[in-house]
Amino acid sequence: MTSLNLGMEGFLSMLASLFFVLLLLLVVLAMMKKLGSVNVTSPKKKLQIRDSQSLGARQKLVLITVRGKDILLGVSPQEIRMISEWESVADEPELDDEKSKKSFKEGLLALLSNRP
Repeated sequence: MTSLNLGMEGFLSMLASLFFVLLLLLVVLAMMKKLGSVNVTSPKKKLQIRDSQSLGARQKLVLITVRGKDILLGVSPQEIRMISEWESVADEPELDDEKSKKSFKEGLLALLSNRP
């Protein structure tokens, strides 16, 4: 009877270890997905991804700079669509997070209201 109890304890211990490893794997994968949107670009490249904003599970806005122009793209699994284009501003002041969120929303609404 003692060996049966030891076997059951060993099995439960192994099952708990497996559950812990799977949980740890899920946490690491979720962190990698979250950090995957961080873009490190060199200023010497012709195409720069300046910022991106997730709008849902598979949709996002991406701000890129190409040949001195800023281009706002809407990206979904089905298509990539240009929303707006304007001349790039070389030295933009850095904003704190709260102001940046407000200005992004206000800027996007202004761009959408000026669309033909």
